[in-house]
Amino acid sequence: MPTYKNTGANDVAIGGLRVSPGQSVESLVVFNDLPAGVTKTSDLPIWNPIIHSEVYTGNIGGQAVISLPANLASGRILLKCTDGSAEVKFNDAAFSPVLKLTENSEPFERQLLDHWVTQIIIDYKTSPSTIEVLVTDS
Repeated sequence: MPTYKNTGANDVAIGGLRVSPGQSVESLVVFNDLPAGVTKTSDLPIWNPIIHSEVYTGNIGGQAVISLPANLASGRILLKCTDGSAEVKFNDAAFSPVLKLTENSEPFERQLLDHWVTQIIIDYKTSPSTIEVLVTDS
């Protein structure tokens, strides 16, 4: 998310936005051809959509608990079992419905929208079991 500043004397368009003289804007796009009077003032903040990406392997009776940011309300979760089988729960091991994953099952992928997920709990049901977990911010 580079930052651009209009250092000129007139309004300019940067990525479809009208930017007044002296005003700075952040963009998700890196612009190579800048209008006259516009300078890139920073490469920060850098946007990284990956919140969590890891492969978890465990044995029967084992458990992995993945903590996610408390403010994650519009992310995307992808779970894929590549070996064995496991049960996955969200937020609370005692009350959550169970998602059963096996190495032959389709990957589980969901957009969170307004659903808060702060934990992913993996219970391994065979030895070994391998689950790929990917969480993005959108």
